Amino acid sequence: MHLPGLRSSSFSLGIENREGPGQSVSFPDPGDPKVVTVIDELPVLTLAALIQSKLACGKGILRRTYKDFADVVELIAVHGLDGSFAPQLDKSVGPEFEELVWHAKGESDP
Repeated sequence: MHLPGLRSSSFSLGIENREGPGQSVSFPDPGDPKVVTVIDELPVLTLAALIQSKLACGKGILRRTYKDFADVVELIAVHGLDGSFAPQLDKSVGPEFEELVWHAKGESDP
Protein backbone atom coordinates (compact mmCIF):
# COMPACT_ATOMS: atom_id res chain seq x y z
CA MET A 1 0.00 0.00 0.00
CA HIS A 2 1.38 3.41 -0.94
CA LEU A 3 0.41 6.53 0.98
CA PRO A 4 1.57 9.88 -0.44
CA GLY A 5 4.13 11.56 1.79
CA LEU A 6 4.68 8.48 3.96
CA ARG A 7 8.17 7.02 3.79
CA SER A 8 9.16 3.83 5.48
CA SER A 9 12.15 1.61 5.62
CA SER A 10 12.73 -1.78 7.10
CA PHE A 11 15.42 -4.32 7.72
CA SER A 12 15.43 -7.97 8.63
CA LEU A 13 16.94 -9.17 11.85
CA GLY A 14 19.65 -11.81 11.75
CA ILE A 15 20.93 -10.84 8.28
CA GLU A 16 23.97 -8.84 7.26
CA ASN A 17 23.89 -5.10 6.71
CA ARG A 18 26.55 -4.22 4.14
CA GLU A 19 27.73 -0.64 3.96
CA GLY A 20 30.80 -1.01 1.80
CA PRO A 21 33.82 -3.20 1.17
CA GLY A 22 34.87 -5.04 4.29
CA GLN A 23 32.13 -3.46 6.39
CA SER A 24 29.30 -5.67 7.47
CA VAL A 25 27.58 -6.44 10.69
CA SER A 26 24.67 -8.79 11.28
CA PHE A 27 21.55 -7.33 12.75
CA PRO A 28 20.70 -9.10 15.99
CA ASP A 29 18.62 -12.24 15.81
CA PRO A 30 15.82 -11.85 18.37
CA GLY A 31 15.97 -15.59 18.98
CA ASP A 32 19.58 -15.36 20.18
CA PRO A 33 19.63 -15.16 24.00
CA LYS A 34 23.03 -13.41 23.87
CA VAL A 35 21.47 -10.29 22.33
CA VAL A 36 18.10 -10.22 24.08
CA THR A 37 17.29 -9.55 27.70
CA VAL A 38 13.95 -9.27 29.48
CA ILE A 39 12.92 -6.01 31.17
CA ASP A 40 9.48 -5.71 32.76
CA GLU A 41 8.51 -9.00 31.10
CA LEU A 42 9.34 -7.65 27.63
CA PRO A 43 12.19 -8.96 25.46
CA VAL A 44 14.54 -6.13 24.43
CA LEU A 45 17.97 -5.93 22.86
CA THR A 46 20.92 -5.85 25.21
CA LEU A 47 22.71 -2.52 25.43
CA ALA A 48 25.57 -3.81 23.27
CA ALA A 49 23.19 -5.15 20.60
CA LEU A 50 21.22 -1.90 20.57
CA ILE A 51 24.31 0.27 20.21
CA GLN A 52 25.78 -2.00 17.54
CA SER A 53 22.50 -1.92 15.58
CA LYS A 54 22.25 1.87 15.84
CA LEU A 55 25.83 2.30 14.62
CA ALA A 56 25.38 -0.17 11.75
CA CYS A 57 22.08 1.39 10.63
CA GLY A 58 23.50 4.89 10.86
CA LYS A 59 26.39 4.21 8.51
CA GLY A 60 25.94 5.49 5.00
CA ILE A 61 22.63 7.40 5.14
CA LEU A 62 23.37 10.91 6.36
CA ARG A 63 19.86 11.70 7.63
CA ARG A 64 19.73 8.45 9.58
CA THR A 65 23.33 8.82 10.74
CA TYR A 66 22.55 11.94 12.78
CA LYS A 67 19.56 10.32 14.50
CA ASP A 68 21.19 6.97 15.24
CA PHE A 69 24.51 8.47 16.30
CA ALA A 70 22.71 10.97 18.57
CA ASP A 71 20.89 8.02 20.16
CA VAL A 72 24.23 6.28 20.75
CA VAL A 73 25.75 9.43 22.29
CA GLU A 74 22.79 9.59 24.67
CA LEU A 75 23.13 5.89 25.56
CA ILE A 76 26.86 6.40 26.23
CA ALA A 77 26.16 9.38 28.49
CA VAL A 78 23.24 7.83 30.39
CA HIS A 79 25.05 4.55 31.01
CA GLY A 80 28.46 6.13 31.71
CA LEU A 81 30.15 4.10 28.97
CA ASP A 82 33.71 4.60 27.82
CA GLY A 83 36.13 2.94 25.42
CA SER A 84 36.23 -0.19 27.54
CA PHE A 85 32.73 -1.06 26.23
CA ALA A 86 33.97 -1.27 22.61
CA PRO A 87 35.10 -4.93 22.74
CA GLN A 88 31.44 -5.93 23.23
CA LEU A 89 30.67 -4.51 19.77
CA ASP A 90 31.49 -5.80 16.30
CA LYS A 91 34.88 -4.45 15.24
CA SER A 92 33.33 -2.82 12.15
CA VAL A 93 31.52 -0.27 14.35
CA GLY A 94 34.33 0.20 16.89
CA PRO A 95 35.81 3.38 15.38
CA GLU A 96 32.42 5.12 15.32
CA PHE A 97 31.76 4.09 18.91
CA GLU A 98 35.14 5.42 20.07
CA GLU A 99 34.48 8.76 18.35
CA LEU A 100 31.01 9.03 19.87
CA VAL A 101 32.45 8.38 23.35
CA TRP A 102 34.43 11.61 22.89
CA HIS A 103 31.32 13.49 21.82
CA ALA A 104 29.31 12.12 24.76
CA LYS A 105 31.97 13.52 27.09
CA GLY A 106 31.63 16.92 25.43
CA GLU A 107 35.14 16.83 24.02
CA SER A 108 36.27 17.72 20.51
CA ASP A 109 37.45 15.15 17.98
CA PRO A 110 39.67 12.40 19.39
